[in-house]
Amino acid sequence: MGQYLCDISANATDYSRIVLSADATDEELQHGDDSSPLYASGATNYLGGVGDTGAKPYWEQKYLEVSGDNAVQTARIIFKLKMLKKTIFEVNKSLLFKEVLVFRLKLAKGSDVAYLGTSASNPDTGADAITGNITYSNISLYVAQERNASVVAGLQALTSSDAGMNVFIPYPTIYSQTRSGTKQNITLRLNRSHGSALNSIKSCVFSNSENNLRYDRNTTSSSKVVSLFSNINNNRLSEFDYVVGEDTDWMAHRKRFKDSPIYNNSIYKYNWVHEDGFQNEANKEDGEEDTNCYGGIDLNNEIRYDVNFTTANATHRHVSIVHAQRILNVNSKGLVAQ
Repeated sequence: MGQYLCDISANATDYSRIVLSADATDEELQHGDDSSPLYASGATNYLGGVGDTGAKPYWEQKYLEVSGDNAVQTARIIFKLKMLKKTIFEVNKSLLFKEVLVFRLKLAKGSDVAYLGTSASNPDTGADAITGNITYSNISLYVAQERNASVVAGLQALTSSDAGMNVFIPYPTIYSQTRSGTKQNITLRLNRSHGSALNSIKSCVFSNSENNLRYDRNTTSSSKVVSLFSNINNNRLSEFDYVVGEDTDWMAHRKRFKDSPIYNNSIYKYNWVHEDGFQNEANKEDGEEDTNCYGGIDLNNEIRYDVNFTTANATHRHVSIVHAQRILNVNSKGLVAQ
């Protein structure tokens, strides 16, 4: 029986949208390998947010491509796996495995990538879940191979020993839960099954919709999140509540989003996310994180994490991303991730 080195297939679209906005660099998004115009700049040829047709003085992802009735849209994309941030695919090291690896790709359902509308001029008119089919074709996987013979020989010698090679790999777990009312609290119990150490937890509040608001996390004017605070093992992680209307949430996170596509508070409110980090700052150098350093909260003992939201009185979909670290050992008998 095998084991997962990465498993985000159940919520990959949620994961990519949240993590890319927070952990990718603006340069990575601007110079991505996408051959279709999914990113745009300027003030006239793109939408600043879901349901927002006003011009914005910054570049951002292009959310919508509007066309006539029953028109066919084609997107040609080259996607680098390293853009799956905080996963083993981002580890920039030569690895040698003693077992057969299986790469399983799960294609998203239609409502994850598109929705139905009845107007070519206003994308919100008649918004509904998509009814047509989405076709994926000509899918290829390109894998890099180490060509340096000395590096290969070193890896073979190391992984052929009983002690083997140890590498720390990032391992995410994703939770999606629905809450209603004005008090919406999320509790996570985390233990060794999540990894060896807890690095950080991201919390995001979406609309509970399958149409044009499927990935709407806009909380301008406190439209979703009013305030929040979080605990770990019943100990508060901040001395005060973060209040969206007072921008204390942005002030707490703005250093975290340096060099990311979240340039300012306006973009942050449209792409709202809260993150609690537990990794030692000594693991970072020049703003880059070394995944081969041990850091975070030890998960040998179970911990409880709570995030308590005061929200607008509506039903919201809460997505929590637990970023943990696993120890990958490759030796003469195979591999173990724990």
